[in-house]
Amino acid sequence: MNDNRKIILNTAILYVKLIFSVLIGLYTSRVILLALGVADYGLYAVVGGVVSLMNFFGTTMLSTSYRFLAIEMGKGEKGNLNKVYNTVFIIHVVLAIFLLLVGETIGCWYVDNFLNVDRTQIPDALFVLHWSLIACGLSVIAVPSNGLLVAREKFLFTAICEIGRMVLKLFMVILLAHYIGNRLRMYAMIICVINLTVPVCNMIYCRIKEQEIVRFRFNQSWKDYKKIFSYCGWIMLGSAACMGQSQGSSIIINLFFNTVMNAAYSVAVQVNGYVQMLVRSLGQATIPQIMKNYGSGNAERSLHLVFVICRYSFFLMIVPVATLIISLDKILVLWLKEPPAYASGFIFFMLINALIYTLECGFDALIQSTGNIKNNQIGFSLIQFMLLPVAYMLYSHGASVYSITIVNIILSVCVILFHCYILQKQTNFTYLEYFSCTIYPAIKVFIVIVGLIILLRYVIKIDNIIVSVLLKSIMAVSSMSFSICYIGLNKIERGYIIKAFKKMSGRILK
Repeated sequence: MNDNRKIILNTAILYVKLIFSVLIGLYTSRVILLALGVADYGLYAVVGGVVSLMNFFGTTMLSTSYRFLAIEMGKGEKGNLNKVYNTVFIIHVVLAIFLLLVGETIGCWYVDNFLNVDRTQIPDALFVLHWSLIACGLSVIAVPSNGLLVAREKFLFTAICEIGRMVLKLFMVILLAHYIGNRLRMYAMIICVINLTVPVCNMIYCRIKEQEIVRFRFNQSWKDYKKIFSYCGWIMLGSAACMGQSQGSSIIINLFFNTVMNAAYSVAVQVNGYVQMLVRSLGQATIPQIMKNYGSGNAERSLHLVFVICRYSFFLMIVPVATLIISLDKILVLWLKEPPAYASGFIFFMLINALIYTLECGFDALIQSTGNIKNNQIGFSLIQFMLLPVAYMLYSHGASVYSITIVNIILSVCVILFHCYILQKQTNFTYLEYFSCTIYPAIKVFIVIVGLIILLRYVIKIDNIIVSVLLKSIMAVSSMSFSICYIGLNKIERGYIIKAFKKMSGRILK
């Protein structure tokens, strides 16, 4: 199977997983909110945010694992996958122990002294923290196995595991709604167990299917640890910056407002996460190819893939973003019945930010492939770290609660410009090629879709809420698909789509 077909197949698998994950996840969120209530839901979001600050280091280390493994695979017979895997594994064990120690000390100190909740809820908050830390530590240890599966492009197995996890979560949450005791504590234990299912399955699969690679052999070469650990160090610097942008935002909001506002922000984060799954699915399917091609010396192929991913990611993202914006308030009512106040505003700005970020999808993978990530991580981190102090300053002067998301949008634009600069220094990247291949088609499509949003949201009025959402969504998706096909794609790409559509139609008619 050639690389393009492999990318298409892997993307299709990931999109099937996405559909199931979104449908199950949306309903699960609704059940959780009703079962816990807004206050406890917001409390879990804040405490979970504290853990996510640390867990984020582990999850972002996934890129380190599959980067080194994919590059090693690109070397063919010259590579030593077992040596690389064990080196990465030992580093992650050390990292897991470190995160647990930090969580049980600094994390508990923060919850006990600074968490903006009623003092009677502190024991519940600490209980949530302890169980979340257990899942965090074990998940970090399983990161190398997940990285190996990504590098091997075993997306079918990971998709099945993820769908199973979502179904199990839904089942347990439905039972939670009928639980008489402390639902917040029970929910913390349920999430801990459920979040460990996928990492455990990944580790078992690797032990069975990749025995030679995962067989433990202690690597005594300090140079190997130094090389990977140095790379990890710069990745962790970037992770710390992203940490401030994501979970740190929830903590800042809690300092100036309350857990009800945290609940609104958490709902927005969930919606944004589901929408971004579209882009991540394409990115996951393509990143191994970017790294393998670069590792084998085919840097031009890697750069071409990055430009294509950026453009396609924007098109994939703008369809659900625009569809949600058109009927946002009505969709929230249908989903949550009584959505938290300010949730729609948070969602709007987060979706705009996510749309902007698609224009650099794949940049980070290409930069990591070069191995020269020091300058990139320093510059990226300096930009991202600005979010929290700027938001704190704005909130201190009475700024709108949405200020943090608006600042985030501005910083996202700065990140894209900076990454363009880095790529120009390290690869054959040119601004003209990037503009002609990605930015210009995106701008044309964006202008058309903005007009469509105004028409469907403010001009066309339909009283029935369900009919309104369904009809406007159908009109939006069909109109945007047509616009993307005839405005955003080139003749060759449009020809492929038309040919595939005719072939599919012919089979259906037969």
